[in-house]
Amino acid sequence: MNRTSEWLKARTQGIGGSDIAAIAGLSPFKSPLAVYLDKRGEIESQPDNERMLWGRKLEDVVARHFAETNDVKVHRVNRMLHHPKYDFFIANLDRVVVSPKAVLEIKTGGARQIANWQEGELPTAYELQARWYMMVTQMREAYVAALLGGQEYVQVHLDRDPEIEDYMTELALRFWEMVQAGTPPEPTYQDTDLVRSMHPQAEPISIVLPESLDYARLSVLRTRLKEQEQEVTQLENCIKSIMGDAELAYLPGDERPSFTWKNQSRMTLDTKRLKAELPEVYEQYARETTSRVFRVRGE
Repeated sequence: MNRTSEWLKARTQGIGGSDIAAIAGLSPFKSPLAVYLDKRGEIESQPDNERMLWGRKLEDVVARHFAETNDVKVHRVNRMLHHPKYDFFIANLDRVVVSPKAVLEIKTGGARQIANWQEGELPTAYELQARWYMMVTQMREAYVAALLGGQEYVQVHLDRDPEIEDYMTELALRFWEMVQAGTPPEPTYQDTDLVRSMHPQAEPISIVLPESLDYARLSVLRTRLKEQEQEVTQLENCIKSIMGDAELAYLPGDERPSFTWKNQSRMTLDTKRLKAELPEVYEQYARETTSRVFRVRGE
């Protein structure tokens, strides 16, 4: 289904297959808070990136190859489907296998993702998406077909699993209650840019924090992180000292270098000199930027 404005609006009316892994905290692409804000219409839909664009362009190619490989017919479903009991459980299928009837989800990815598909393994986010579609449509089977690195084709077959469906149902019902009530989930590590965009400007006010968060743990973790960064730097300096003037270093028995320490050049603008010698030019092109800096007391 094309990403029309009507389709994007319809997605805010329920929970879809690409949402369920994020709601579970198992998506590498999206957080529960991002899904919540999307469903509430409080953030704008992001434009397609190159990965998404080429994924759609290659969808037909992968679908045809799946049909040829398995000697079956597949067709598009150009409408949104709904769960028979929970109308806000929705599905936008890539394709449907005609006979025996099954969901067909199509994926593309880079060569680095090949390892995640070895020996019939399926990335968790894609598995939950396919299982969500089976649950919504009540189809008993699903296939996930993928083209990885532009030249490696893999496919995985799934049967319905009532236990996983119960888990997804409970999770989705609880999450949709939060959406309806306007109660956002807590941010995760994925939400740095999202939180910053939501609150870009500090105001001259102060608040008292709730007692629910473990604030002391933040100080402990930041101290531990600083110690780990120092240890990393120390180990890197030891390796650099051993390498001396060499730009490549091999571990014993390796055919490829494990470490590189090469020359790298770049051009920079001497703003201090520019301001001193050509102040009018400096003022013409100087640009002030504002950002919020988070600090912890005692650091």
